Amino acid sequence: AANMADAAYPSGTPAMFLAGDDPEACAVVAGLASDVGFEPVRTGGLDTAGDLEHLAMIWIRLAYPLGGGPDQAFALLRR
Repeated sequence: AANMADAAYPSGTPAMFLAGDDPEACAVVAGLASDVGFEPVRTGGLDTAGDLEHLAMIWIRLAYPLGGGPDQAFALLRR
């Protein structure tokens, strides 16, 4: 929730991965993600949503059981 309220990180822009089958709906969601400071990254159709749930579980593990705290986010790096 803290990342949604403030997505600014000094080292870069966090990614907001999204999945959906409706291109128009995905465009709206991508716009909302961008508006609050994320880089929207479309991962494909709804069939990829389960993969995103796994990514969320990794974030939770890093933040809480492993003690990293909630002030961390994923980013997509490209060459």
